[in-house]
Amino acid sequence: NAHEIGKGNFGTVYRALYKGTRDVALKTLKSVRHNLKSSMEDYDDNMYELLYEAHIMTQLQHPNLLRIIGVTFFGKDKQLSLVTDFMKNGSLLDYLRKHREIFLKSKSKDITLKLNSFSKQIFQAMLYLEKRRIIHRDLAARNCLIGDEDTLKVGDFGLTKLTEGGLYKGNNQTICAIRWSSPEAIFYSKYTSRSDVWSYGITLWEIYSLGERPYGSLDNKTVKNLLKTPLENFTRFLPQSREFGSDEVYTHLMLPCLTYNVALRPRFKDLVQRILTIFNNNIR
Repeated sequence: NAHEIGKGNFGTVYRALYKGTRDVALKTLKSVRHNLKSSMEDYDDNMYELLYEAHIMTQLQHPNLLRIIGVTFFGKDKQLSLVTDFMKNGSLLDYLRKHREIFLKSKSKDITLKLNSFSKQIFQAMLYLEKRRIIHRDLAARNCLIGDEDTLKVGDFGLTKLTEGGLYKGNNQTICAIRWSSPEAIFYSKYTSRSDVWSYGITLWEIYSLGERPYGSLDNKTVKNLLKTPLENFTRFLPQSREFGSDEVYTHLMLPCLTYNVALRPRFKDLVQRILTIFNNNIR
């Protein structure tokens, strides 16, 4: 009874029924014969990545992180698949864009509270990862999922790294999403929890702009050139605080997250008090 709900980087995502009682999501790995352009080597790499993602997820237990249920072989082609919680409202990015017009017509206070809730839930997930020296490396609104009653879970752990000293050093081929990545990640392939903090700042930009694309119509090459120099160029492209919906979040949360100098950028644990003050309730 599975049906397709989306496409991933190397396969399809389905909604299915688990043991006849609950909805789950199946993230499948495209079989070799279904992808003639793909070599066996590519398939092996993708299989390793899917199993590595499953391995990471088994070590994570937090209400705001997507939960793994298991790994299985799916369909007549026995596609290797990751089984996770099903989040019925899809990605945060799609959710924001879908409801954009409704939100703009609604009372701003109610909408701000909803957006604050999303921001706080992401923060809680990232604080949990930081405490365990885990770097997500791909935080963005597209990788956060919305379920019942505005419950949010951070997902997509395909690029996540477990570290011993809190630093992951990639190479020139290391994949990164330019618009969400910190300068040190883009230019030096250096990742720490502070790199995730930068991505959190960009995700806040997405949330409070109701799903606008960071840096607007600029192409990736232009964004990369923009980030070669410190803030005097970069800040011209940030949303204005009056357009942001929450001056507190803009000034005391988003801007500190986008501190160009990584040594001066806060960690998630440094932001706890600000989060408590701005969102006025406890952290899980």
